[in-house]
Amino acid sequence: MLAVAHADARPSPRSSFLGYLASKGVYPLGHAKIFKVAVWSCRAWAAYVALSLLALHRDRLAFRKQAASLCRSPPVRLAEATANH
Repeated sequence: MLAVAHADARPSPRSSFLGYLASKGVYPLGHAKIFKVAVWSCRAWAAYVALSLLALHRDRLAFRKQAASLCRSPPVRLAEATANH
């Protein structure tokens, strides 16, 4: 099975802040560096979204498996359930 990162492991927003500040002239970076920072920030965001979707899919499969096993189990009557206690 694939190892999936936890959905709350978000990419650091520092790179996008750094790119924004550099584009406004607050932080000294060249245009090529600003572009590289922006590209890597987008890649990190895309990886986070992909891993989140994968985690949701894994949770959905687990839920469907649990629901299917509950549907296959024989029904329990209330009188039988309380008689054992």
